[in-house]
Amino acid sequence: MKILIKRSIMLDGHKTSVSLEDAFWTEFKQIAHFQHVTVSSLVEVIAAGREQSNLSSAIRVFVLEHFQNKHKPANPPHFNGAPVNSDEGQSTQAWRGLEKRG
Repeated sequence: MKILIKRSIMLDGHKTSVSLEDAFWTEFKQIAHFQHVTVSSLVEVIAAGREQSNLSSAIRVFVLEHFQNKHKPANPPHFNGAPVNSDEGQSTQAWRGLEKRG
């Protein structure tokens, strides 16, 4: 049985928590690391563009879409001058949000 673990994160300068399985949290951190962004900044962008009312669900969808679209060719956007691999849907919206902040 998979256990949900509450994790504290910063969102718009305030502490909040998300409940995610270890597998999703591990992959989410790796995506942020690979893209050279902080977990908090990626969470903020996902939160701003989410279609789900639940932030934990929005993060799961982001991770899922990242892997579903991993092998699709794309013209990657840039974040702080570093190329990033973009995915369709919510993950693309997240990267666009990060670009605007940069």
